[in-house]
Amino acid sequence: MVIKKFVSNVLNANNYIVKFKKSAIIIDPSVGAEKIASELEGFEVKGIFLTHAHADHFMHIDKVHERYNCKIFLHRNAKEKLEDSYKNCSQLFHRDIKFKFSDSEYEYVYDGCVINIDNHKIKIIETPGHSDCSVCIIIGDAIFTGDTLFSGTIGRTDIYSSNSYELQMSLKKIRAINKNLNLYPGHGIESTLFKQFENNFYFQNL
Repeated sequence: MVIKKFVSNVLNANNYIVKFKKSAIIIDPSVGAEKIASELEGFEVKGIFLTHAHADHFMHIDKVHERYNCKIFLHRNAKEKLEDSYKNCSQLFHRDIKFKFSDSEYEYVYDGCVINIDNHKIKIIETPGHSDCSVCIIIGDAIFTGDTLFSGTIGRTDIYSSNSYELQMSLKKIRAINKNLNLYPGHGIESTLFKQFENNFYFQNL
């Protein structure tokens, strides 16, 4: 498994590509299809995964989906946000970003579900708080946390569908993962879960 990160020029959102033997997935398409195309030559893109549906994390989902014609994997609560620029918070950075896809193009994920791609298991953990559609994605020794958990801090809880209590509960769920996974957040630098458990202020009083 190979992980490649791209950083968007809007709020520095991280866009990840995860490459397996012959297939690949795209996590949070915040950069354009043409930018990621060279990394995907020779690979079949099996899905676009959203950690949550805030617009800075899916700004280019329309063109990426058009190019690779694959399923969009997302929490059920994310659909309304894709279609509403207030609910997806794009209005906060003075944009009106919204997309609508047919139901057949969506694959809804839920807590504990596992998607198999190229004999790799992609496990979903629901982690509401920053948004009611937030999930973490575990693949092998990697966890993609979106805006639930960053290196040194956590996601904000003062926007549509966010909830500080739910985020605390989600951090407890992440804290219960008894494995030192490599952390790939929605913004900022990579880390590990154990480093965050030891050094991130928000884990200290859980």
